[in-house]
Amino acid sequence: MFLKKSWKTAHKVARRIYEDEFGGDNFFRKTRLEVMAPPKNEKIYGPSASVAIFSAFMALATGFKVRERTTLTGEVRPNMTVGAIGGLRQKVIAATKANKRTIVLSAENEKQFKKLDKKLRENLTAQYVDDCYELVYEMLEVEREE
Repeated sequence: MFLKKSWKTAHKVARRIYEDEFGGDNFFRKTRLEVMAPPKNEKIYGPSASVAIFSAFMALATGFKVRERTTLTGEVRPNMTVGAIGGLRQKVIAATKANKRTIVLSAENEKQFKKLDKKLRENLTAQYVDDCYELVYEMLEVEREE
């Protein structure tokens, strides 16, 4: 249930931002996108994958790469904000084990990240975003025109 809702929200928001920032929605009108998901009987507890799904859609649509050694987590909301996630400690451990250098999080997770043991977060730089527009420019190798 969560994954389907996350996919739909990420798709809808990506389409709107692509139209606003990159001039049109041809990619989303002309391209069939499929997302492979775990079987229905496998439990999925939260919407934190929606930022990764959104990022994949934007990278495909724009042709820009996701920044190397970057990991992302958060909830893409219908109003285009990025919401907090749970299980941050475990996600930081996983990012460190995967040799990531940057973690992009909701600004709502900033206090929680800073409360983590310093040793746990010492090799990670956190980037905090409030909305999906910021997220696009934090995670993709593209500079924003002022």
